[in-house]
Amino acid sequence: MIKISYSWRERLRLRRQQLNLTSEHYDWIEKYIEQYCAEADMQCREIDPNKAVDLIIDEMNNAEFDQFTKGVIDKVTKRLKKKRKKVNEMLQEEAEEKELEKEIEAQY
Repeated sequence: MIKISYSWRERLRLRRQQLNLTSEHYDWIEKYIEQYCAEADMQCREIDPNKAVDLIIDEMNNAEFDQFTKGVIDKVTKRLKKKRKKVNEMLQEEAEEKELEKEIEAQY
């Protein structure tokens, strides 16, 4: 039997249903996959800095991988949503400033 090495991304794809990821959430992860993979890599290096990331992923059983992955997904999703909220707030402030400028110009 041949042992196949999986990256975090490949194993995520295989475990998607067991992780109860909706299509919407999985699409979100795929959209920002670089950030999720970077976080997974960083956490793998914290587990053992002397091992290759894929080897650490391969050595995890499904329960360990699922727990690890839920942590990665939660952390990155929260970070991205916080960043998105901040951008939306900045855009809202810019729109309000432009509206105020128009009102001032209209007065003169």
